[in-house]
Parts: sequence; structure tokens; C-alpha cells
Amino acid sequence: MPRPDHISLEKRKDARESLIAAYRQGLGLVAIAIIGGSDGIRIAVAQWDATAPAAGENLHARYWCRRAADAERVAVAARRRMSDTDRGAAASACESIQRAAKRLNVSIFADTMVETDALTVIDRIEHEIERLRSSGGMRPINKSYQAYRLEATVRGERVVPYAQWMRQYTENLVRAAAATLKYL
Repeated sequence: MPRPDHISLEKRKDARESLIAAYRQGLGLVAIAIIGGSDGIRIAVAQWDATAPAAGENLHARYWCRRAADAERVAVAARRRMSDTDRGAAASACESIQRAAKRLNVSIFADTMVETDALTVIDRIEHEIERLRSSGGMRPINKSYQAYRLEATVRGERVVPYAQWMRQYTENLVRAAAATLKYL
């Protein structure tokens, strides 16, 4: 039976992952993913959160690009440069993507770099929410939840619990902050 503290750690990890995904979505990032399976390595392009590998596949690395067209150009060039003997090496695919991006003058960002930036924004937002909680400033947010709950009840819809609504609210704040950063 799983320990209760282990379950809460898993929930926190899932919550962090969804906030990081919201950050990537807000920036409008497109992934260039290196995915390995029984057929070898493949390079795939997908929007901010659609790079989950299929059953039996592993995500080896992911790079992020600001524009879908640029990501596709880099992926096509990287695929072309990979020889058939290199198809099994994820490291070779990473190098191929980096060389293609440099040659095409396309900025790509490592997954860890995007995650670090996301965590900075997420920590700031969570800190502000905690500051509001401790100072009694959550009143307007709580009133928004009450209004949502009333409207959902009138429409006969299922009401989302406060904790879930607050997670979505926080994701929306992260998404909005990232969208603002996109133009800075």
C-alpha cells in the first residue's frame, strides 16, 4: 500500500508538470522531440504538450522552438542529416538537431532551460497566492469561485471542487504570465 506522503509527492509532481505545461502553452512553444522505440530513434514535432511517446517508446530529449514552421524545418533538416547507422543513437539525434538549428539560424531551447524558467514564474505566482492567503487578500478570488459555483449550479453542471478550481486558476495565471513574457 502506498504511503500517504508518497501520494502527496506524486500529486505535487503532477501539479508541477501541469503548471510547466501551462507555461509552455502560454509561450506557444513547439517541441522537437527525440523518441526511441523498437524501430530506433525518431524526431517528432508537436505542440507544447503533445510529445508523450506511444506505448513501448521513450522520450530521450526535447528541444523547444518558438514557431511551428521553424521547428518543422529543423526536424526535417536533422532527419536528413542522420545517417541510417545513426538511427539508434539518441545522442546523434540531439547533435543533429543542434547543428540543424544553428545552420538554419533558429533558436532552440533545451527542455531543462524551459523548465527552469517555468519554475521561476511558477514559484513567484505561488508565493503571491500564499502572500494573499496569509494577508486575507483571497477575497476577490474566492468570490470568483462562488460566482462560478452559482453559475454552474444554475446551468445544472457539475461543480468543480475548490482545490481543482484553484489549480486551474493558477495554471491560467502561469499561462497568462508566459504569454506576456513571449513579447518581451
